Amino acid sequence: MAFKVSSVAFNFIACVVFLASVVIAHEGHDHHAPAPAPSPSQSSGAIITSLPSMVVGFFSLVISFLVIKERV
Repeated sequence: MAFKVSSVAFNFIACVVFLASVVIAHEGHDHHAPAPAPSPSQSSGAIITSLPSMVVGFFSLVISFLVIKERV
């Protein structure tokens, strides 16, 4: 007899595992350390360095909309 897990239980377990991993990764982080001073940078330099993150975020948004459209 196979053990079956409902989708709600699976989602709950996945969330608990994710939150536990975040807490474990955060261990030893010093909140009272002084923040480094912001470095002066050109406005175009900030856009170029954040471009990979923007592309990944945009594709994630598009894919999530496609999945929602398919399910509705």
